[in-house]
Amino acid sequence: MDQRVYVSRFVSMLIVLVASDIILKPVLIMQHQSSIFEIILFEIMVISIAIILGIQVSNKLEIVIWKKSSDTKRTIVIGAFCTLVNMSIYFISSDQVLQWMPFMETLTPVDAIALSVRAAIQEEIVYRVFLMPLFVLILRNFKIDSNRIVAIGATLSSIFFGLNHPGFFIAFSYGLILCYVFYKDGLLPAMIVHFFADAGPFLFLTVMQKGL
Repeated sequence: MDQRVYVSRFVSMLIVLVASDIILKPVLIMQHQSSIFEIILFEIMVISIAIILGIQVSNKLEIVIWKKSSDTKRTIVIGAFCTLVNMSIYFISSDQVLQWMPFMETLTPVDAIALSVRAAIQEEIVYRVFLMPLFVLILRNFKIDSNRIVAIGATLSSIFFGLNHPGFFIAFSYGLILCYVFYKDGLLPAMIVHFFADAGPFLFLTVMQKGL
């Protein structure tokens, strides 16, 4: 794919990410104890580095980040499955979820959508575009069956994804699913699945808390 297309798409993502940060300004400041400018600047630096390195590594491995076509049906089925399972978990253990993420009590529905967009862009770039191909590249130096290298790279990436979320095993499982979607269909379908898997339960919890 033309480098200009890569640049334009990722710049668009950064703009959406910054817009989400601005919407979530009170929540982010409360979480990070920093100014919104510092938060956005740090985020842009981290995401930009992850994008640049991820593209370089993926090109070496011939992993296609942006696919010309993808299996829409598979994306819908996996997205619906993840959303329904996640909503069920949030419904069953809403009190525990609020203990893990107390800021959820203060979110509006708009905040919940912005948070879902932010997570989908930020985490797919870091864990799928950058970390997964990086682990695959490192594993190529060891005597490992080439058919297993991608699976192991996805597993290692998902471990880090799980460690960065409350409820490790659930997040780890979602990480594996998102790695599969990314590898099979590319970045955009993985972001779509991630967005709906978060937005469904976030909106549910927000509406339940606000009594709307």
